[in-house]
Parts: sequence; structure tokens; C-alpha cells
Amino acid sequence: MLGKTQPGQDNDHEYRIEHVYGNRVSLAINSDWINVGVPGGANVDIISKVFDQVVPNISKSYSKITIVLSLTEIGRELPNGLLSLQHQYQLLKGPDWPSWDQLVNGVINRESYDVAMTWMREENIFFRYLMQLHVNLSRAKTVNDLLLCYETTTFDIIQELWNKLDQTRFQLVIGKNFTSIVPEAICRVSNCIALDYIWCDVIATCGNLSMYPHPVQALSGIGAVSLIEFVEKNSKIKHAKQQLDAFLDNSISALDWLDSSPYNGKIATKHPQEQAHQWWADYLINTISKSL
Repeated sequence: MLGKTQPGQDNDHEYRIEHVYGNRVSLAINSDWINVGVPGGANVDIISKVFDQVVPNISKSYSKITIVLSLTEIGRELPNGLLSLQHQYQLLKGPDWPSWDQLVNGVINRESYDVAMTWMREENIFFRYLMQLHVNLSRAKTVNDLLLCYETTTFDIIQELWNKLDQTRFQLVIGKNFTSIVPEAICRVSNCIALDYIWCDVIATCGNLSMYPHPVQALSGIGAVSLIEFVEKNSKIKHAKQQLDAFLDNSISALDWLDSSPYNGKIATKHPQEQAHQWWADYLINTISKSL
């Protein structure tokens, strides 16, 4: 971690703010900046805070705003479980909506489905994302299908929110920290800058380390383990164990790489250290400057 801080604590605050990559990018391009960090949070937490809270509060104060989404692993939206989501759906459900079982099993009346989706699109877009995520994952036929479905569902919600902004004033940059970029997913967001390399790729190159292993979609307890538990309890995937073994092998290879990297911490999700923040900032500065 930056400075003397520990996970879950906010000590050494001034040192961290000075050396975190967001501050270094802002100094290089002469801009103000807001850090939206959600410790242990899911991508939906990051996305909702940026588009639902930060952007509406600053959009009238600046003529040009650059949003840098540095996304985490998939799987973190799942720990609350399908039953919790089902309960929320029952509370929200209108009289003309399909039942939860109809949604999960794909046996729905299209008109009632459209009624539910329209309401959620206007009133509760993030619950709709979580609901669609669970439903889509439940229908996956293979583990690879499930992983791709997770990625595409996430980027679809980014595209929907991005479309609501004035793109002559806003610039969107999308990258990832320690999980692989999935071209079939990230291409679903138009008029954005999709980074070619993830943060760990940049660390590997600048630090003269071995290449970071790909593909990796999740590797922590709140990411990888949540995905495995979902497959075991809620999916209809046949022969899932063999497919999950390959998924786990990739995750373990990534963890081994992070353990051996002198530029990453050795606890939690092994966050990049000070030098790695500078390298990531340099990469972002170079990318953003070319588009200004």
C-alpha cells in the first residue's frame, strides 16, 4: 500500500494522496481530480458512484471532464446471493411483471418483461443490472459463457450510462487493474478510450518482470470464490468442476505473479506500490494527452 497505511485504514493520508496515480495524472494534465475508491467494492459500486453521484454534482462546474474507470475483478457483485436479490425483486414487483421463476427460467411474457425493464431503466437502473446479471448467469451453458456474460452485462450498463452524457464534454477511459481485458465485452462501449494494457501489464513491462498471465477474470475470495459458489449453487452448467479447475489455475498463476512482483503489496489483493502508481499514471497521461 502507499505510505504506511494498512487495508481498511486511512493513515498516512497526505502521502497517499500525493503519490496515488490519480493525483499524478491530474498534475500532468493540469486538472482537478476526484478519487472514487471503494475498498473491496464491486465494479457496480464504482460505476454507480461515478455516474449516479459524482458526475451529476460536478457536470455544471467544468467544461471538460475525463472519467477514468480502472475496473476490478468480476464476481464481487455475487456474495449477497440470489435469494437476497429475489427478495428485493418481490418487494419491487409490479402487478404486470413476470414472476422471479419466470425470469430465471426464461419463460416470460414479453409484454410483462418490457414493463418491468422500462420501470427499472427509469427508476432503478443498478438493481436492474444486478437482476439481469443473475438471470443471465443462471442461463449460461459453460463456465466460459458465464464469464463472458458477466463481462458483457457489466459493459452494457456502462454504455447505457455513458450514452446519457454529453460526449462533447466528457471523455471516458476504461481499463482494468489485475484482470484481463475481454475484447468482446469492452467493444460494447462506443466513443471511449479502451486501454490496451491492464495495470499489471504495465508493471511487468516497466519493471522488467515476466509477462502477467492471461486470461484472468477473478482471483480474490470475494471475486473468484463467489463465482465458484454461484456456479455450484445456481447455474445449470454440466461438468462444471473440470471447467472451474481451468478457471482456478489461471487465478492461481496470477496470484503467484503478484506474490513475486516487488512492485505489489503482499496482502489482500496485493495492491500496486508507489512505483507502480507512477508507471500507471505515465501510461494514462500518455494515452489521455493524445486525445486532448
